[in-house]
Amino acid sequence: MRKIRKITILFLTFIFSLSTVMSVYAWVALNEATEALDLYVRTSSLFDSSLAIGLTQSTNQLVDYNHASYNRDDLSVNLTKTQMNHANFEIKVAVNITAHQNIKVRFKVVEMWMNSSGNVIANPNAFDTIYHENLIEDTSEVGINYLYGDPVYKETSVTLDFITSLKRKVGFTFPAAVDHVRLVVLVSAVQLNRSDIWDDQLPTTKTLTTTSSGTYGMNVVFNNVANEAYLRGVAIEIIGSTNSYVYIWHTRNFPTGRTITLPAGTYTIKINLVNHLALAQPTISNGKINISISYGSGLGPDDWGFEDFLYSPSVISYWSSTVTYVAGNIVYFRDLPDGTNAGFYVARQGSTNQVPDAATWAWSPISPYYQSGRLYLEGTIVFYNGAFYLAKTDNTVLPTTAWAWERLDKMFNSGNTYNTGDVTYFISGGITKWYYAFGNVGSGQSQPQAYQDFRELGINYSAFNKQKYLINEYVIHNGLYYTNVTTGTYEDPALNSQVWKQLGFNYTNVQAYPQNHIILYNGNYYIALANIAAYQSAPGSNANWRILNNLGTYNAATTYSRYQRVTYNGNIYVWNQASTTINTNPETTQGWWLLGSAWHYKNTYVKDSLVLHDGEYFALRTGTSTNQEPGISGAWQKLSENWNPTNMYYNSSSLRSMVKYDERLFMWQGTNGVTNTQTPGTMGSNWQELTEIWRPYNTYKVGDKVIYDGSFWEALKVPVDNFGNPVVPSTDFTVWKEYNIIWDPNRN
Repeated sequence: MRKIRKITILFLTFIFSLSTVMSVYAWVALNEATEALDLYVRTSSLFDSSLAIGLTQSTNQLVDYNHASYNRDDLSVNLTKTQMNHANFEIKVAVNITAHQNIKVRFKVVEMWMNSSGNVIANPNAFDTIYHENLIEDTSEVGINYLYGDPVYKETSVTLDFITSLKRKVGFTFPAAVDHVRLVVLVSAVQLNRSDIWDDQLPTTKTLTTTSSGTYGMNVVFNNVANEAYLRGVAIEIIGSTNSYVYIWHTRNFPTGRTITLPAGTYTIKINLVNHLALAQPTISNGKINISISYGSGLGPDDWGFEDFLYSPSVISYWSSTVTYVAGNIVYFRDLPDGTNAGFYVARQGSTNQVPDAATWAWSPISPYYQSGRLYLEGTIVFYNGAFYLAKTDNTVLPTTAWAWERLDKMFNSGNTYNTGDVTYFISGGITKWYYAFGNVGSGQSQPQAYQDFRELGINYSAFNKQKYLINEYVIHNGLYYTNVTTGTYEDPALNSQVWKQLGFNYTNVQAYPQNHIILYNGNYYIALANIAAYQSAPGSNANWRILNNLGTYNAATTYSRYQRVTYNGNIYVWNQASTTINTNPETTQGWWLLGSAWHYKNTYVKDSLVLHDGEYFALRTGTSTNQEPGISGAWQKLSENWNPTNMYYNSSSLRSMVKYDERLFMWQGTNGVTNTQTPGTMGSNWQELTEIWRPYNTYKVGDKVIYDGSFWEALKVPVDNFGNPVVPSTDFTVWKEYNIIWDPNRN
C-alpha cells in the first residue's frame, strides 16, 4: 500500500447576520489508485464548501451537525410544522467557498415535504424566499439554479449569502398531511474557463408516466460510476402539471420504507448531476421507480470541463468547554497550542468540559489512524501499520490482536479464519507469497503453516507444498525444471529423485524415458530406440540407447547415416532418417535435427522434452510434436508464470494454477486440466485476479471482502443477478454490505 500522506484540515470562518460562527469542515476519504489506498480531502479538487444555516424563532440559532433540527441521514435541515408556524420563523443560508481553482459557483435548494409516517408528499409551496442580490436566476433547466455572478479565484475563501430570508407565506395554512420538511442545499462548481459546459449539460431530465395512482419506493443505481461523492445524496425532483415533489436518496441508514404517492399523470424527472453524467429513462417495476445513472456519451472535447458538487455541505463546530454535549455529537477539537491531537471527535456519552483527547470515556476520535489507548467500538475501521482492521468487539488493544480485530485486506492475519477457496498472501524477506486454502483453516498462527490446508501458489518449488504436489505438475528448483511422476511427493526435486523427473538432457537411471528421447551422458548424446523403464543399465551398456556419433564439422561431400551428428554454423545437428544424406543443408533439410535446448521446427519431440523458444522454456506434456511452435500450438507447457493460451491449467484438489498477465496475478477457477483459456482479466475467463480491489470479471462467494470506491464490501449473497451478471458493490445493499473507510463526520 502507498504511504498515506498528511491530511490538510481547512479552517473556515462563517460570518452572517445571525451570529459569528467559528467552524470547520472536512470530508476525508480513501480512494483506489493503482491498487493502493491513498488519503486525501475528498470534497473536491475544485473547491471546499461549508453551510451556515440560521434559524430564527424565539432565539437565533445556528443549525449545525449537533443541532436538533439537523438530520444526519438526509444531511438536511429538518423543520417541523410547529417550528414553521412560529411567528418569528425565518431561515437564512450562507455558503463558504474555498476555491482550489478559478471557478464559477451555483446553488440550489430543494424541499422534501413529508407526512408523519416519513413518506414524501407534494410540495405545498409554503415559503416566500428572498435570494441574495448577487445571485443570477438560471431557468435554462427544469428546476431553478442560482449562479453566483462573480468568479471565485484560486486560493481564496469567500462567504456567499445564498438565502437572505425564507419565511412562511403570510396567511398560509399547512395542509393536514404536512408533518415536516427537509431542506437540502446543493452547491456545484466548474472551472472558470469552462463554465460554458453548463449550457451543454447531458440530459438530466426525463419524463415518467403513471397510468394510475400509486405508491412507490425509489431505487437509484450508479452504473460503473466510480465516485463515492455521488452516493452522499441524490435530489430527485418529480414535477407534475399541478404538483411537484422532491425525493432524497442516499446510502446512509436509508429508510427502506420511504415512499412517494403519485397520482396518475406525466411527470418530469430531474436529478442534480454533473455535466458528464446522464440519466437513463426511469422505469417502474416491483413497486419502485428505478433511476439509472451512468457516464454519458456524445460529448466532444469542447463539452468537457472539470466540474464537481457537494450535496448539502454541513458545518461542525469547534469543541467548547461551556457546551453540554450528548452522545452522538461531533466536534472539531483544535488541541491548542500545538494541535498534536487535533481532529474530529464523536461523543460517546453526555459531558461538559471534558477535553476530547483526554476523556476517552466521553469522546472517541474520528480518524483513520489507530491511536494507542483509545477505546474502539465494534465495527470501527482503523488504519494501522499499512493495513486496515475491523474491530470485532469493543477493545483497547492493538489491531494485530487476533481476538479483537480482523484484517481487511488479503494479507495473512492470525485473527482471520480461512475457508475453502480463500486466498491470502504473506510477505517474508520482502518476497510476497500467495496461498490457497483447500480446506478450512483456523486462526492462531503467525503465518501459513505447511501442515495446514494451505497450498503455496506458483511454479517455483516450495518445501511448504511437500506431499501436496500432484502427478504431472511442473516446478522450477534451483534453476532447473522438474515434473512430478507421482502424487504426494515426499522429497525435494533432484537429479537422482525417484518422484521428480528432471527435464532436459541430464540422464539418471531412476527415471523412465520414452522412445526418441535424447539425453546427454558422459559427454555424449544418446537417443532412446524404445521405451526405457526406470532402473535400466546406463547408456553405453544398454542396447536401447543409441549413441549419436560425432563426425565433427559438416562436409557437403560426406555421406551421413542415421544417428550421426555434425557441427554446422555453430550448432549441432543429427541426421535422423533411415536413408543416408549427402550435400543437404542441416539448417533447412528435413531429417536434420537440431541438438540443444533451442526449439526447431524440423525436430520431432516426445513427452517431457524441454525446449527454449522466444526466451521461455517449454515442456511437451504428452504425445509427440513436429512443427508445432511452443506457445502457439500443440501440447507445449510454458514453464513460467506468464500466461499462455496453449498451457494446461489446473483446478483440482489442492492444485490451483497461478499466472502473471499485464503485471497482475491470476488464479485459475475453471475446469481442471484445460487449455486455450481466455485472456485473464476478461469477463467469463474463469481467471480470478489476486487483488483486494473489486473486479467485474472475478467471481465472489458469500463472505468475500473487496475494496470498491473507497469502502470495503462484504458479499452477503453470491453477487450475481438472475442473468449471471456481476452485481457491483453499492448498487444493491442486500447483496453487498459496506464497511466505510470514509471518515466523513456526516456519514454514519
